[in-house]
Amino acid sequence: MKRISLLFTAVLALTLLIASVFARPEHRGTPPFVTACESLSEGDSCTFTDRDGTSIDGTCTEKTNPRTEEAELVCWNESAMEKTGPPPGKDRSR
Repeated sequence: MKRISLLFTAVLALTLLIASVFARPEHRGTPPFVTACESLSEGDSCTFTDRDGTSIDGTCTEKTNPRTEEAELVCWNESAMEKTGPPPGKDRSR
């Protein structure tokens, strides 16, 4: 019984390790549009590189994080948002 528990634990740990290796990189860490404003103030100019390598210029703007419902400073570019649209499942009016 002890060996079965040890084997189960090892298989679970290996599964989690493999899942973390293949996790999509855009879901790891703080998004670049947030880190772009970490040392800046609201209204300051900012730049970040999008997932496809495009450099996007914007303005540090306070927005509500939909996951935490807390305000955070993000590098915002309205025209880039109009081109790409909101994330899937998001309302354009937000």
